[in-house]
Amino acid sequence: MTPPADTRTEPACRRTPAGALLLALVLLGCFVRYGLVNPGQNYQLDFRAFYATGRALHMGINPYDLAAKRSAIDPLLPGKQHLMGYVNPPPTLPLLYLVATLPLPAAQIVWAWFQFGLVLGGMLLLFRAVGAAFGSPASLLIGIPYWLSYPLYSLFRWGQLDGIRVAFVALAVLLLTRRRCVSAGISVGLAAVAKVYPVVYLWVFLLRREWKALLAGCATIAVTMTAGLAALSPEARDSYLFVNRDEFSKVDWVISPENMSVVGFVHRAFVDNEHGVEASRAWINLGPRFALAASVAADLVLVAITSLWILRRRHELTAADAVAALVPVVLLAELNAWPHHCVALLVPLALIGGLVARQPRLGGGDTLWVGAIVFLYAFCPVHQFAVGLPKTLEHLLGPTTTYAMFLTWLFMLLRYPVLKRRVPAASIP
Repeated sequence: MTPPADTRTEPACRRTPAGALLLALVLLGCFVRYGLVNPGQNYQLDFRAFYATGRALHMGINPYDLAAKRSAIDPLLPGKQHLMGYVNPPPTLPLLYLVATLPLPAAQIVWAWFQFGLVLGGMLLLFRAVGAAFGSPASLLIGIPYWLSYPLYSLFRWGQLDGIRVAFVALAVLLLTRRRCVSAGISVGLAAVAKVYPVVYLWVFLLRREWKALLAGCATIAVTMTAGLAALSPEARDSYLFVNRDEFSKVDWVISPENMSVVGFVHRAFVDNEHGVEASRAWINLGPRFALAASVAADLVLVAITSLWILRRRHELTAADAVAALVPVVLLAELNAWPHHCVALLVPLALIGGLVARQPRLGGGDTLWVGAIVFLYAFCPVHQFAVGLPKTLEHLLGPTTTYAMFLTWLFMLLRYPVLKRRVPAASIP
């Protein structure tokens, strides 16, 4: 097997002292903000739910019984948030059990460090995948906007766990660039066990006939889920499989201005919801049935076009490229793509950033395109600064992350293969 090329000899991928210092300072500042200040000052709504599930395991309570957790655990916790009803996959319960051994304030800090380490690890894995040394111009293009972005802020604001998805999908991409497809399949399987939606990335292995990777991913999911379900009590198992309902499937939650998915965008455009929890005035009120049908059709079109692209480019591009192209599609097709879910966009952003940095000469159109992606992903002014706008205008100007994901998807399909052909084959990892 031919070893991967060392692209770090290229100026764009070579470490510079000033670049390394700048990136290290940004990371240090983000660690202080997200790992110390934020969890030390604010109780986090989503982490509270994870913590309550861990406490339920300690107390012998069904971890999926929301009413029992609200009555027996929530009154004992500091803060006044409403306890959310997340249904964590059984294989993740040991992690929640472990973090719940600490008091809630301390557990929040440890959880923030854990997520910080996962995201940082995912970024460093992607640096290796694209051949960019820490502190190189390519690494600065990838890393600095990402760590200052609104989606990453949202991950730590709510105490979510999407760092797990970032780390495992990034590991899978690195393994695919090293042609270790079975290990990549296992990594995708673990990402799917933790956050469900990454199971779609197995579709890449099916389309590209990477049978061993596909089998490894499916086996990982089957084994871990079977073990997790077997460890539950019969009551908890029934709750997980049959009783729980997705409270976010209601129009009130789908229509939220923070929902960056196609479903959210279309519902805000075509459904009046003036008296709901999430009030919204449509551009044209065509009702929730039309909005649901339109969003499902749009999602199917995105998946179909991307699948055809993967098939057509399977001899020209790698499985890692295909997974990266599917990331924005998965996010756009999710029922609720909250900003913290969108931290997974780091995967295609890294591949695009690494490729763009190695271009002998980048055209003005590509420069503007990539600049628009980075700007729209990093900044979400309407939501960041709570800008008061009429609802119809807020629907248009608010979801900048949605636009960034759509532009990323288009760039992967239309420009990525062209730019990759312009880079000497010996310099592509």
